[in-house]
Amino acid sequence: MGRETFKNYAYDMYGIKFTDGTAKELIEKFFTAYPGLKSYHLKVGNEMRKSGYICYTALDYPIAPQAYADAINAPTQGTGGECMRLAIHLMVKKDPESLKMIVNSIHDALYLIVPEIDKAYWGKILTDSMKEAWQEIRKSRHFKWHDIPMPCEVMSGYTMGELEADFSGGGQALSIEEMRKQKERNKRAV
Repeated sequence: MGRETFKNYAYDMYGIKFTDGTAKELIEKFFTAYPGLKSYHLKVGNEMRKSGYICYTALDYPIAPQAYADAINAPTQGTGGECMRLAIHLMVKKDPESLKMIVNSIHDALYLIVPEIDKAYWGKILTDSMKEAWQEIRKSRHFKWHDIPMPCEVMSGYTMGELEADFSGGGQALSIEEMRKQKERNKRAV
């Protein structure tokens, strides 16, 4: 995120206000801690300045990003999407009832609604399918990092808020209603 986007995200999601200076300092500290990411961002930024910049997913799907953030994220998110589509295919092969359970998919996250009694069964099918799909993606001659593992985490809950509480990764898992309530709480906190 750029400085302004970072400031807005921190405020919108957590009610934290950063000055321009503090936001800039935190972003600089992040890139100091992860110099490989800084190099990647600079490389992509330089490539974006050229007309006709194309980036690729692990399976060599070309993407013509319209914005810098798209160019940074598209290869990873596109690869996650490729893995997810293959995992869904594998789930359906293992149990055709999968199609009745799947309610949403975002990049590399799949959301199922299953009976409580069957959640271990569906969690195993999902985990096995994701890992199997990743094994296939890693074989692609277009993918350079064949040794990257695929951690897979299955969570369960009755609301998206419950899932967010257990989620150790990035992003958010809030329903629209929960997001509205959080935004109102943040407004009142100021």
